[in-house]
Amino acid sequence: MKKVLIVLILIVVLAVGGAVMLLSSVNSLLVKAVNTYGPEVMQTSVHLDKADISILDGKGTLEGLCIGNPEGFSGEYAVRLDTIQAVLDTGTLSDDVVVIQKIEVVAPEIFYERSKGTDNLQTLIQNVRKTTGLENRNTAGQADEKQKSSRVMINELLIRDARVSMLLPGVNKTVGITLPEIRLHDIGKDGRSSFADVAVLVLQNISDAVLKSSITGIEGAETLLRDAETKVGTGLDTVGGRLDGVTNRLTNMFGK
Repeated sequence: MKKVLIVLILIVVLAVGGAVMLLSSVNSLLVKAVNTYGPEVMQTSVHLDKADISILDGKGTLEGLCIGNPEGFSGEYAVRLDTIQAVLDTGTLSDDVVVIQKIEVVAPEIFYERSKGTDNLQTLIQNVRKTTGLENRNTAGQADEKQKSSRVMINELLIRDARVSMLLPGVNKTVGITLPEIRLHDIGKDGRSSFADVAVLVLQNISDAVLKSSITGIEGAETLLRDAETKVGTGLDTVGGRLDGVTNRLTNMFGK
């Protein structure tokens, strides 16, 4: 009987030790993957400080994710996320499609900058599309074999309490803007979305929210600084073009 107890204790110790080693390995591998492949995909600096994910219930936190500004933009970073909370379906980690129940991004900091008719967020999107081959995808939307091996589905993604610092070109001044909540459901539900697809989708939604909120915020600032009867954005065709027009006017005003 005593021998049986000793064997059981050894099994438990080995099992717990193995689980701890596996958990440590998963977290360290995730950090290494982000810090190694992130810069290659984004074509700028990408760094993750820490990952803490439980293999038992799939709950976890990523801390200190910073995406640098792409080439041609002056800010130190484009997106900084102190905390990302996630719940994974651990049973799908070895499947063709990894299922993530929920991702919640809390209080991200976004540095928004326009230059030469585009912005840093759109440049990041184009970098991802180019480096991962998404821009060469056929009209049927079929991914290549590499993308098929790393597909993902996210049931819910929430970005809340996001703050934007928008750089006014030429005068090194910023306007602070708060973004509305961004909530997405059933990302990759068709089972054909790669992690690159998800990155592009998330960045595009952030970019859209920034553009809409920036125009409202900057026009509000201009209203306070100029005559209330001043017309803003007349004759500009696109959201990006409209924003360029407003920021240029603010630049000239601050530069006087």
